[in-house]
Amino acid sequence: MSVQKNFLINIILLLFINLLVKPLYALGIDINIQLELGNARFGQIFALWSLAFLASTVADLGILQHNSSAVSKDNNYFYQQAGNILKLKAVLSLLYAIIVIILGWILGYESAQLYLLFWLAFNLICGSFINWGRANISGLGYYKTDGCLSAVDKLLMIFTGWALLKGFCGLEINELNFILSQTVAFLLTLILVSGINLYFFYKKSENTTTAKFEPFKLLKITLPYAAVVLLMGLYARMDTILLERWADDKAEAGYYSFAFRLLDLVNMVGVLFGTLLLNMFSRYLKDLKALSKLFWFSFSLLLVAYVGGLVFVLCFGEWISMILLGFYDSKSIYILSLLFVALVFKGIIHIAGTLLTATGDLKRMNLLFAAAIGLNFGLNYFFIPLYGAEGAAIVAIITQSLVAMIELFWAWKWLQKRTEIQPSI
Repeated sequence: MSVQKNFLINIILLLFINLLVKPLYALGIDINIQLELGNARFGQIFALWSLAFLASTVADLGILQHNSSAVSKDNNYFYQQAGNILKLKAVLSLLYAIIVIILGWILGYESAQLYLLFWLAFNLICGSFINWGRANISGLGYYKTDGCLSAVDKLLMIFTGWALLKGFCGLEINELNFILSQTVAFLLTLILVSGINLYFFYKKSENTTTAKFEPFKLLKITLPYAAVVLLMGLYARMDTILLERWADDKAEAGYYSFAFRLLDLVNMVGVLFGTLLLNMFSRYLKDLKALSKLFWFSFSLLLVAYVGGLVFVLCFGEWISMILLGFYDSKSIYILSLLFVALVFKGIIHIAGTLLTATGDLKRMNLLFAAAIGLNFGLNYFFIPLYGAEGAAIVAIITQSLVAMIELFWAWKWLQKRTEIQPSI
């Protein structure tokens, strides 16, 4: 089976499962919760989640990306290091929870908001362990099993969110209950993924020696990956926090969160591409011909999909608003259109950045993301007070486009030096 065909089969499975479940949650549950709470209250949850998400790198510190690559290159890494990584992640998760609460306090959030922030952080900790477990499954070559697991959390959230909307057992629709409905889904998913990992571990680990627990040595390897994740997350999501803090009208964060969540829904495609490609790029590093074909094939597929999404939003924005909100909100759709322009460049980053990560070219990526953060912060400082959500969206386009073009050039140069194969589908 060719590398393109292998990738195509697995990405179709991933997309089918996720596009079946995740849009149903986002459009059927998430948006209805926002309509019940209102833009201002839901915008606050979104800002708190963004803060928790930006700090969540501490709970992993690059372990996920390093582990995905290492297990794909050598399956024995899973059996040798799984126990050690679990110990390290437990300590890091506790440290993360403390840090995120301190950050919330520094930013001036009150006790009720800090309580919500704690549960959002707990959910992200569960998500971190779920992602690590899935990375092991995919790294061992069980791509289809991982694909089936990729939407279990959202499937469960559909049921818990539906129960909340229907007032099951007298539940009231408020910020805390919404977050806790997600907590239940995360915990059940974690139990399932953990069980599958234990099955694979005890199935083949009898003749494998567990590596000595050396947390600082392991962190020295994973920290560059952590820096990539943290810096990339900061420049991509800091605008939601800055908007909530700097905009004169707090409803601006609500407008932006509506568009941003729809963007996240579509960007799920790119995330799935990147997740699968990190394992496959790592496997094919020694087969440069197959690697080059896989890179340009996946690049073409994702770029066509994202440009198609942009055209759809531009042509059917009013219809989208009527379906999701029940009325035409021109401002929300305008923000959505701008963010979809940024999404096209984000698609380039998903492919080029994943190749650079697989090759270990982390130092240049970290310097690039650090510069992008400075640019993003500086532009938002002037744009948000003047233009609100529109200004944040324009800054996103500027930042994402610059990062995308630079990463694509680096990836192209890396491939050019190692193979003479030309871009082709």
